[in-house]
Amino acid sequence: MTQIRVLFLVCNIDLIHCKHEAKAALRLLAEITAYQWGMVTTAQASTLDITRVDLSRLVDGGHLKRLAHGVYMHSGTPGRPVR
Repeated sequence: MTQIRVLFLVCNIDLIHCKHEAKAALRLLAEITAYQWGMVTTAQASTLDITRVDLSRLVDGGHLKRLAHGVYMHSGTPGRPVR
């Protein structure tokens, strides 16, 4: 029983840590995406020390959309102009 509680606690701390890292990565990416219609490349992300694995995790978390090989868009960016 104690092992299960400890494992659960460790998993929860890891989730909080991951969420914190995701928010930090998104804040850094916003410096680029704000001026590029919400898009960023893996090369641009790497200049901010955000790895391809980090980008994949942001996609899995619903924060980014993968548009093409090496090109991502912030998920909150509208796809088409509103008329």
